[in-house]
Amino acid sequence: GVVQCTNGKLLLVKGQQGSVFSFGQRDVEGKGYDIKCGTYYYYMDVNGSLACTTDVPVNKANFDAVSPYYFNIVDALTDYKNKVSEEEKTGLFKTWEFNATPVEDPSTHGYVTDSLGNSTEKFMSEYNDTKMVDGWRMSRWRAYTRVNQEKVATTSGTDTCLVLSTAPVYDNFDGSQTGLTYDLSAGPAMRYDFGTQKPFYARDPSPRDSSHAIYLNAGYTRYIAMKWKGTNDNISLGQLNFLLPTGQNGLNITSTNAAGIKGDVLYWDMLQCGAVVGKQLYTSAFFSTLGFEKTTDKIYIDWMRTYDSVDAIPTENLTLADGVSHSVVPDRVKAFVDGHVINVFSENGAVYSITGALVARVSGVAHVTVASGVYLIRSGSAVEKVVVK
Repeated sequence: GVVQCTNGKLLLVKGQQGSVFSFGQRDVEGKGYDIKCGTYYYYMDVNGSLACTTDVPVNKANFDAVSPYYFNIVDALTDYKNKVSEEEKTGLFKTWEFNATPVEDPSTHGYVTDSLGNSTEKFMSEYNDTKMVDGWRMSRWRAYTRVNQEKVATTSGTDTCLVLSTAPVYDNFDGSQTGLTYDLSAGPAMRYDFGTQKPFYARDPSPRDSSHAIYLNAGYTRYIAMKWKGTNDNISLGQLNFLLPTGQNGLNITSTNAAGIKGDVLYWDMLQCGAVVGKQLYTSAFFSTLGFEKTTDKIYIDWMRTYDSVDAIPTENLTLADGVSHSVVPDRVKAFVDGHVINVFSENGAVYSITGALVARVSGVAHVTVASGVYLIRSGSAVEKVVVK
């Protein structure tokens, strides 16, 4: 640390705790200063060397007399960008394009052990309805969320987007089922992290056995941009937080602190949102939303990217005709058995006996009481088989 001697000299001493320095703005009405430590004030003398004094002379009639005590503060960001080392700009986050094939979210199924030590594999109602897309998956702090992928019609053709939406879930999180329900009191949210949770259904995603590494350098690529659109005008970003390895929030962007917008591309100056100049490691990110009003509401995110200038950020739009224009959503059906009741969620489905006889039509959520046997729940091409004992 930098330590101060009794005569005001500064020494760099390895392993020593540094002295406390105060940085002040010069006050022409009194004895302001630039840097102060203990009883000494530091300034650049006429030879450009660091000098110190115990008294700062102030002459209101002759500011030239105190000019050696002033530090010229200049924006060194351009100089930094021109001279940044390869290590400081290698491995930085550039983009999530959300074009990769969605994969299974491991937090939607696992084993539950009862008081006798018996383990049973459980599947959450989210299983196979929500996915991981480019490492992003639903946040366990916000129930009733789905992360998936859809193709969206745009002015330039078709874009593949991450889709964040609401969906019904069962009332509890321990793998058992007590009834499907929707809740729009909090908007859908997603997280970018890795590893497994114990137990798998835990709301708080901790402890993790590993993490993603996200490197940003706001001095080199200063801006982060997102091309997105909601299905109603009230949908907005709540927060996008990038967390430091300590778990503290290191970068916080919201709709209200955005630097500008180009079409459906919103962008932020990361230096104004908590990021720093220099390569910084973040280990996870969390994305929350506001303004969801209906169970059919969605957010489409085409990409998130970093840029070194505002001019480099493109102006693009997502065209959502009649609220939403996208590819056909795959047929979905979910069914869980509770005694002799089959709890079913299907957009437009039906329950059949194993012989093919129609038992019940289903549109949305249904609770169908049946006799013991094997049943098929069908919605378009999607079929699920259940056994009622």
